[in-house]
Amino acid sequence: MIIVYDDPGLSTKNITIWDGFQFFGFGASDNFTVTNLLTPASGAFQTQAGYFGFDGESSSTGDFVNINGSALSNALNPSNNTLNGTISEFGVDVGGRNPNFNYSWAVDSDVFDATGLVPNSATSANITLGSSSEGIWGGVFVISNVIA
Repeated sequence: MIIVYDDPGLSTKNITIWDGFQFFGFGASDNFTVTNLLTPASGAFQTQAGYFGFDGESSSTGDFVNINGSALSNALNPSNNTLNGTISEFGVDVGGRNPNFNYSWAVDSDVFDATGLVPNSATSANITLGSSSEGIWGGVFVISNVIA
């Protein structure tokens, strides 16, 4: 279940969701295009990207998430082990779970600052999820662009 809500106190965003539930890995990638994006025609804007997937191993490297050819990464999700069983927002573990393991039974639910990876006037973005050493189930991918 994906929930999108309106908060008048926050900036206006265009939120696009890809729900594909695809298996990839062991050297193969899952390539798809997120469509129906809306980004400002000019000027800087903030982009956030998030995904939910299964079976990413913290001990196996070689997996990645790219937007338009650029790797997503942060303090908890390095570019060569992005799908590593973390639940995080902008590189910080989202605690308060019960049980609250560092390794979340191979479930990944991460949000990244992807500012600059989607250009002005974009209507789509190319996404690649891949792994050279493990099999992973990609579930949901979300892109949020501030538009006002």
